[in-house]
Amino acid sequence: MDNAKELKELLGNRAKNIITSGYNMQVKAGKVLCPLHDDHNPSMSWYEDAYQFHCFACGGTIDIYDYYQDIENLTFVEAKEKVAEMVGGGYLSEPIKANKKQFNKPELATTSLDDEFRE
Repeated sequence: MDNAKELKELLGNRAKNIITSGYNMQVKAGKVLCPLHDDHNPSMSWYEDAYQFHCFACGGTIDIYDYYQDIENLTFVEAKEKVAEMVGGGYLSEPIKANKKQFNKPELATTSLDDEFRE
């Protein structure tokens, strides 16, 4: 179960306050200077439906997980655990695990070439 989206929704607009204070963003007319590029005119807006900032100039986004990975140098899993603690640690029914894809090696039919070389 991927509960990253659910955790963001539970944290809600508190994420906006955490991100703006952490990046020391000044809100002007609902917009902020984008920390992802050399921004001189506020071009980043908060989107409540996704609980993230989006920059119209560079196309970048910052959500609470990006913030903790950038500012506190956490991994995604650690950032997710931090958000889970903020919304109430009992929310998670199972520990957060890194999503690693499992790959199975294909089974190939092989033949022994020894007999062919001997002949």
